[in-house]
Amino acid sequence: MKKFLVRAAGAVFVALVAAGCSSVSAGSAASPGLDGSAWVLSDLPGKVLVPESSSTLQFAAGRASGSAGCNRYTASYESAQDTLKFGAAAATRMMCATAGLMEQEQAFLNALGNVATFRMEGDRLELRGADGALAASFRRVPASK
Repeated sequence: MKKFLVRAAGAVFVALVAAGCSSVSAGSAASPGLDGSAWVLSDLPGKVLVPESSSTLQFAAGRASGSAGCNRYTASYESAQDTLKFGAAAATRMMCATAGLMEQEQAFLNALGNVATFRMEGDRLELRGADGALAASFRRVPASK
């Protein structure tokens, strides 16, 4: 049964990614500063990050994707200057074995949904809500050679 659920979740993820590979809608733009960059979560305000967990965020041609911790996700994004807005995220629905990781994933995806602005400084990316409050911060993943 477990293998079936993992395969089914994988098939759903592949279908969602394929459906999400369409171009960004007219009038939206991907920020040149974000496009092609990859990040790993370093702070989620109000949450103590689960040790050994890794939530990631990659930007490519109007699509954001990565790992929410144990599940993969994808979402569209629009950016101009310092504004940033994510579309609804599609994610796999596998059960996370590590205690607290599912709650962290949900908080991470909720934070992405509340983002209004971003700021990059060196190897740090801050995402903030419309009220200016920090939604999440990341550190840059070094480019592979």
